[in-house]
Amino acid sequence: MSVRSIVISQDSSKYISIEQQLYNTLSLIENGFKHGDLLKLTLKFQKPTRKRKIYSTTSTTATANGNDLELKSMTTNSFKTSVINLEFPSIHSNINHKFTMYHRVLKMMHKLVSTKDEISKRQLYYSDVELFKQQQGVVDDIVDNISRAMNVSIEKLGIIASPKGLIYGELKFRYKGNKIFEFVEGCVNLIPAISLDSTKDDFEMLSNPPDEILRHEKGTGMITRYSTNTNNKINATA
Repeated sequence: MSVRSIVISQDSSKYISIEQQLYNTLSLIENGFKHGDLLKLTLKFQKPTRKRKIYSTTSTTATANGNDLELKSMTTNSFKTSVINLEFPSIHSNINHKFTMYHRVLKMMHKLVSTKDEISKRQLYYSDVELFKQQQGVVDDIVDNISRAMNVSIEKLGIIASPKGLIYGELKFRYKGNKIFEFVEGCVNLIPAISLDSTKDDFEMLSNPPDEILRHEKGTGMITRYSTNTNNKINATA
């Protein structure tokens, strides 16, 4: 049996587009299926562990007893190199299952990038509940691991965060030049899922902006009132 190695890492994604890298990875996997090869899929990425404080000497202060060193602290993220190795076929059914899930997510990402479409992690999970079993700890981890290995945000792979929260009121806007979101007074709707890479230029108001916005946090019960002043700036008051 021939061995076919497939590596997804920051080094392998430097000089080709996201769509091309996904296509190359899938071609290697599917050609391996066709020829009955042993497939070895490896993902290498930097994973954040925990924040730590670093102290450095920044200046000296003159005192009667001499010079006292002044220390300045800063918080930095600590990272470690993570490597995921999956072989297919394997004598272990759980490894075969995990490989199949990664293959399915890679195929979905390639389709989304090719068509410039987007879905949420929740929608990805519901596309094959029997395969994924659960979203948290499975779909979320697979998506995050692939994005870290390719050194791109999940939005660049066509995956957006699941919508959370409700919106009540009259509002209509265009998003990124094509999608139109409209909310009618008297109806409650989910806050739409949008990319975390969005900027104010991605939004075009198609209705009059609201005079004020009330934000109610479910966990704390705190209500914050946002009002628009004459300069169309938003002021917040608890």
